[in-house]
Amino acid sequence: MKKLPGFLAFSVLALSANALPAQAFSVAPSSMTDSEFNGLINSRQFTELFVAESRAGNGSLSSAERELGINQPVLPVIGGGLPFPDAQGQFAWGSNQPVDFVLSYDNTTGGISYQVADQTLTANVDPGSDPNSIFLRTRAQPKDTNTLSSSLILQSLLLTDDRETDTLPALASFFTQGEDPDIDYLVVSDVVGSFTLTGQQVFSWEGTFPDRSRLATQFKVGTFNNVDPVPEPLTILGTAAAAGFGIVLKRRRAAQDS
Repeated sequence: MKKLPGFLAFSVLALSANALPAQAFSVAPSSMTDSEFNGLINSRQFTELFVAESRAGNGSLSSAERELGINQPVLPVIGGGLPFPDAQGQFAWGSNQPVDFVLSYDNTTGGISYQVADQTLTANVDPGSDPNSIFLRTRAQPKDTNTLSSSLILQSLLLTDDRETDTLPALASFFTQGEDPDIDYLVVSDVVGSFTLTGQQVFSWEGTFPDRSRLATQFKVGTFNNVDPVPEPLTILGTAAAAGFGIVLKRRRAAQDS
């Protein structure tokens, strides 16, 4: 699948504070890099409110490496800054085992809840912060040459806000060969008020466990600032088919590389 270049995704998905309530979520995959995303923050085009995260820590329930977190926002400084967890937890991932998650934000109280399987993290931000966008991010990278393959898939995604409920397309990153990570973004804008995002996270690997965020997913919640409305935003129906096709292509490519 040809994903939208980063700069094009930003313009197509630009969010207006005056968007009509009847509009659906605007959803599109993007080929942006992490540097480009941090550039949005540093230029103050996007203000991060919080980040919910699942990551490969040390693969166990020990406290040495956290696997779950609700992170403070990255601030607009040179280099983007480093996220700091307001809440964190331990989780022992199993390869190719779908794990249910629920991310909820209450715009009235500022309460955040991030549940992964039977573990729930909570945190708070200022009430009425009015986030309007969510950047979903996945990452897959080997630990060493003994990591034969790895992938991270977000699937069965359902988003509900104060206006509507809609399914979102799957998002996936696949490591095939080399040492560079495969990083993918799905940009969701036109979110109104409180929201709940549900779905499944699938961490998979063959060989050496790719620890320390080599497998990771983040939900970066925040607000686009001072952006003009887009007359014809991308709809979920079209991008769902495109994203599904992209996952198939990635899997075929991975099979060919192996």
